[in-house]
Amino acid sequence: MIELTQQCLALPIAERERLIYTLKNSLEIKKNIGSRYRELLKAATDILGNGIDSKSRDASCVMGRMFIAHKMRCEGWSLTQIGMMMGRDHATICHLQKKMIDILKYPHFYKVEMAFWEEFNNKLKEDGIY
Repeated sequence: MIELTQQCLALPIAERERLIYTLKNSLEIKKNIGSRYRELLKAATDILGNGIDSKSRDASCVMGRMFIAHKMRCEGWSLTQIGMMMGRDHATICHLQKKMIDILKYPHFYKVEMAFWEEFNNKLKEDGIY
């Protein structure tokens, strides 16, 4: 850590300022994504029950994670960022996203999922976090 600090101090002023800006920006993004994730997690938990943020592979837990991942992806968060917040790999988030796209594309095959998706969106609107 001391070595890293010394390397940073050895940088020219302009590069140090750029590094500081990048670090501050990174921390702000992490704070924002964490806040948004907690809002969506609360809404999904209210509808589908507890355990959504656990390692459970129960259908309702996976569905809740899928809703959260899809909503965050539509808002512009990267697969890696979403995965970090959920404690999952980016590939898992990609799979959840593809599954959600199928559900939205073929709602007549996924009536239960669509009912919960609509309830999730209504909950977000009620809570004012849509």
